[in-house]
Amino acid sequence: MKILALRGKNLASLAGEFAVDFEQEPLRSAGLFAISGPTGAGKSTLLDALCMALYENTPRLFKAGNSKLPDGKELVTQQDTGNLLRRGCGDGYAEVDFVGNDSLHYRARWSVRRSRNKASGSLQPTTMQLHQLPQMQAIGGTKTEIKAAIEKRIGLSFTQFTRAVLLAQNEFSSFLKADEDERGLLLETLTGTALYASLSINAFARAKEERAALERFHTRLADNAPLPPTERASIDAARETAQQELQQLDLQRQSLLSQQSWHHDGVRLASHEHSAALTLQQCEQACSDAAPRQQQLDAIDAVESARPVLTECERLRQELLRDQQTISLGHALLLQAEAEEAVHTRASDASQQALQAAEQQQHAAAGALDEAKALDARIATLLPVHATLEQAEAISTEAHKKVRQDLQGHEQESALLAKRLLAVSAWREQHANLAILARQWPVADSELKQAASLSRELQQQLASLSGARIQAAAQHSALQQTQQQVALASAAVRTATEQRTAQAHALQAYDFAALQAQRADDEQQREQLHSAIQLVQGINHLGVQVGALQRRLTESEQAAQAASLAATTAQARLPDLQAAVEQAERALRSAETAAAADVRQLRADLCDDAPCPVCGATAHPYRDSAPALDELLLLLREQLKSCRQQQQSAHTAQGQNQSAYQQQTELASNLRQELLGLHTSLQAQQQTWLRHPGFCSLDAAAAIPALQQQNQALSEKQQNHRQIEAAYHQTSQAHLAAQGQEQQALQQQLDAAAAQHAATTELQKTQSLIEHLEQQQHAQHARVEYLLSNLATLFEHEGLGPDDGDWRALWQAEPQAFHARCLEQVSNWQRQLQLEQELRAQIDSLRHALAQLVVQQENTADAEQSARAAVLSSATSLQALRGQRTTLFDGVSIATVSAGLQQAVQHAAAGLASAVATRDTSRLQLSRQREAQAQQTALLLAHQMQAEQAASALTDWLAAQPSPIDETQLRNLLSQDKAELAQQRAALQAIKQARLQAHTIWQERRNLWLTQQAARPLNADGGTSEVAEVEAALLTLAQERELVWQQLNRHQLAAAQDDARRLQAADLLEAMQLQQDRCHVWNQLNELIGSGDGKKFRNYAQQITLDILLAYANSHLQQLARRYRLQRIVHSLSLMVIDQDMGDEVRSVHSLSGGESFLVSLALALALASLSSNRVKVESLFIDEGFGSLDAATLRVAMDALDSLQALGRKVGVISHVQEMTERISTRINVQKTAGGKSSVAVI
Repeated sequence: MKILALRGKNLASLAGEFAVDFEQEPLRSAGLFAISGPTGAGKSTLLDALCMALYENTPRLFKAGNSKLPDGKELVTQQDTGNLLRRGCGDGYAEVDFVGNDSLHYRARWSVRRSRNKASGSLQPTTMQLHQLPQMQAIGGTKTEIKAAIEKRIGLSFTQFTRAVLLAQNEFSSFLKADEDERGLLLETLTGTALYASLSINAFARAKEERAALERFHTRLADNAPLPPTERASIDAARETAQQELQQLDLQRQSLLSQQSWHHDGVRLASHEHSAALTLQQCEQACSDAAPRQQQLDAIDAVESARPVLTECERLRQELLRDQQTISLGHALLLQAEAEEAVHTRASDASQQALQAAEQQQHAAAGALDEAKALDARIATLLPVHATLEQAEAISTEAHKKVRQDLQGHEQESALLAKRLLAVSAWREQHANLAILARQWPVADSELKQAASLSRELQQQLASLSGARIQAAAQHSALQQTQQQVALASAAVRTATEQRTAQAHALQAYDFAALQAQRADDEQQREQLHSAIQLVQGINHLGVQVGALQRRLTESEQAAQAASLAATTAQARLPDLQAAVEQAERALRSAETAAAADVRQLRADLCDDAPCPVCGATAHPYRDSAPALDELLLLLREQLKSCRQQQQSAHTAQGQNQSAYQQQTELASNLRQELLGLHTSLQAQQQTWLRHPGFCSLDAAAAIPALQQQNQALSEKQQNHRQIEAAYHQTSQAHLAAQGQEQQALQQQLDAAAAQHAATTELQKTQSLIEHLEQQQHAQHARVEYLLSNLATLFEHEGLGPDDGDWRALWQAEPQAFHARCLEQVSNWQRQLQLEQELRAQIDSLRHALAQLVVQQENTADAEQSARAAVLSSATSLQALRGQRTTLFDGVSIATVSAGLQQAVQHAAAGLASAVATRDTSRLQLSRQREAQAQQTALLLAHQMQAEQAASALTDWLAAQPSPIDETQLRNLLSQDKAELAQQRAALQAIKQARLQAHTIWQERRNLWLTQQAARPLNADGGTSEVAEVEAALLTLAQERELVWQQLNRHQLAAAQDDARRLQAADLLEAMQLQQDRCHVWNQLNELIGSGDGKKFRNYAQQITLDILLAYANSHLQQLARRYRLQRIVHSLSLMVIDQDMGDEVRSVHSLSGGESFLVSLALALALASLSSNRVKVESLFIDEGFGSLDAATLRVAMDALDSLQALGRKVGVISHVQEMTERISTRINVQKTAGGKSSVAVI
């Protein structure tokens, strides 16, 4: 940072403008210069101008009081920067050019003025500007933004600037002789050590939190202490003894269960064997009852070979009936075809006569058509000419009409413009006084806008002042509320503390360890009940599965029997079906031989009326086709196809039933294996149930209700325990909530106190703002009055006001409306003047246009009359020709008449063609119907011959049977439904298969019973008394085992609870050790830097900063006063002086003489400058302090120190009254008093 130039105007004793350019010689090359002049000349004012331009503050104003001084009719505070303006001057400024820490050049300007720039005016608000050089680019808008921008580019705050750049007057010894708090505050301001206070407070608070967390670990550990070692050893020994007793009882119980299982299995297997024997007996009885049904089926199978012959007889009988019906229908159709042929012949003759009449009419109209064509051609020639003449007439008429309308319009417009011109002239004469306002309007407009703007600002200031006053009242009320909140928060803290104590007492009433032990016991009982219920459900489910598998096995065996029977039946039908296929193939081959290709060729060689070489007949109905033979071939092919399909169906049925039999056989085998596995699983589940602790005495089939009842009782017990635990947890939560509420109440108390302090501070700020707004309001009012006085010279002129009333009152009421009315009047005057000029020009243009329109009107009238005469002549000629044309065909067009005649001829010809085609079609249909009737008669004779042959074949088959049977009996046997017969065969086969399966099952179950009886266990003779004794022994053993099991559970529960407490305690101890480590770290940090107010660490940081500062100061003292050395008193911010000439004697800073104090203070000031500028390169230094207390030798020492600063690259300026010092410094800024209390500035 470097000062380049200093300029100003009317600042204190420096009247007029002055400038000091440090970039011009001799100041440019001078590293040390003096600011000299008599007392009161304004030497310090130069430094005040420097501070005002950059910070709008000075060291002298910074310490001024708030008392007010008179300034004309007003009072201003001593800290008001406007006091720097010279009395009797209307405006002033201070301007500084400097190099920022970004190496760019800037210009900062501070301005002050009085109202209307008059010496009698009141002080106006000051303004600041910042521009980047040399472009003069403005930076920032508001004063706050500009101040921040200047501080950013300099890199120093105002306080740091007064320590690093400007060493103000009477400030040297303030730091040397200040107390610890003042010195610490200054160090904190200079070096920013507020962060260390925050760190100190946070370290104190964190250490407190960690200690509280460690205390909570101690409390939890006291509530869950493990059992003593002796008591735990006793529990482990009792648990081991109970486990051994339980193992012995389980061995005895296993032996008894084995005997009980053998007896139960014997009873069960004997029951199964008896049931299988009953089933076998029922199946044998069913076989005996089904013998008559089997005989009936055998008889049906014996006559099955006669079915094709009987079917053929029936078919031929139906064919004869259909042939007779077809012949009767053909005879009726033949009569109908003969009648239609006669009708169509007569219709074709009538169509021929109609065609001849139409052709004669068309020939007669040819002459009239030629005459009409000639007239149409002449009319067509005249029509375009007539249309052209009519169009010319319309154009002439329209042109004449337009010219006449234009002439009338121009005459009316001319009269209207003349009338408007008279009105405009009259308005200008009436408002002639507005000409003066219009000429002076630019000046008046600017002043009105400024006055309106100032008036709005004044209103805004009034609103701000009113709002500030309202805000002050609200803040005062808020301050009272915060005081009440502080009282309420204190009461809430007391209430929360009482609630926390009450909840702590309530929590001590619960034994949480006993609740946990009981809960673990309940959980173990619930697990045993749950396992027992699952085991019983599994046994029942296996029983259901066994029954379902047994039913599926029975169904599978029955399905296998039915499939086997169906396969046997299909196999028995195959020979008969093969014989039917062979018979159908022989019949088809015979018919195909009769219809062979050579026979068809012989028929094709026959000629009409020539005898047949075979039969000699002259009529050949089958020459072209033989329908009867074709139908017979078709019928035989269908019969062969049907027989083959039946044969294939039988083969398919046999294969499907055989496959189904194998599948059902395999399924039955699989089901038997699965059933055996389920029986094994069921026995294992039953054995597990008999070994289950606590419930083995109950029957598994009826144990569910008892288990559910015990489960319900246990659930109610657990619910009661959960309610007690919930009450404990609720009380614990309430205790924690009470603690939280107590902490929250304490925090609210602190917040309320902070809010009270903040409200007090805000109220003080608002009161200061009210005073500032009142001053600004007074200044704005004066500026408005100045502008209104300038406007009075214009608006008080005769007749220039916008209204007849007082123009000032109107403006004050509505400035914008007043300005708008003035602008409107000026605009109206200017518009009327321009309108008059435009109207005169338009009138001259219309006069010339009217003369031209009169000539055009005469020309268009002559053209219209000529066009009308030509149109009348053309219309007369066209009307005569149209009259002649109307006499021919009534004026109808030639094309229409010709088309009508031609259409009549074409319609008659089309009718004739249609009638002839219909006649020919009816004759062809009659011929075909006669031929079809002859063919149907021949087919009837063929069917009669085939029917006689089929009847003879059936008679032969009946005669060949071993037992007498007639056709009726045969039909009855073969009429049985095939599906019903298949069902009967399947039922009979199922009965046989069921008997076989029942015998197999009975044999298997009997073998199982015999095997089980052979495997008799020890001490078991099968007697009922022994079974009862075994069950009684099991019941007694179960009771003993239950008691031992309960003892074992109690010991295991106690050991588990102790293990849990030990494990939990281990976790707590580990966590507590970690917490202790954290607490130790934070306690050490708290001991080093922590404090509730942050003073400990802040003072420590400030002591280090002070040591650095003293190091800088002692380096300067080596030149200024080698005898002395500054040192900090241990553990404080106080200073002491070490007198090195007196054997490092310690002296108080207050024991130094005036010259010694100045030298030591100068060293401290230079050290503060170095410390403040450690972040910023400061190349300018100004010292405002007299050196009169120094003797000649000491003065030389001081000058040498200043020379050393110069050698380091700083430009140093010194204010001094000492003649020797000013003479030694060759370059000076001389401030010289002149007449009238003024001073001038010159560089020499």
